[in-house]
Amino acid sequence: MATTEWDKDFLDDRESEAEAVAFKAQCDADWQQAVRQVRREISEMYRGFERCADRACRRARRCMAEDCIMGLAVPLPDKVMRSLVQDVYAEIQQDRREAALALRPASRRCASR
Repeated sequence: MATTEWDKDFLDDRESEAEAVAFKAQCDADWQQAVRQVRREISEMYRGFERCADRACRRARRCMAEDCIMGLAVPLPDKVMRSLVQDVYAEIQQDRREAALALRPASRRCASR
């Protein structure tokens, strides 16, 4: 016998949980991207590529490695590094927001004030 009833709450909870897991993974990936970008920019600013173990960085005279390591004799304080990473992370999130708003139908967008 077929039934036309289902556990709506269970399915909704399961979908919400999957969305939360995907969102957390995206946020973690964005944070790691921000960390890599800050490390790469600092390394390039201080010419870290000159001391880099990766030959591609030395040849290109800039950081090329996926997870570039700063070749600084004196590392930045954690508080400064975190602030820089937060700034880059905020830029990434703003870009995501702008892209999401651009995909919405024009009728659903709020008018600029």
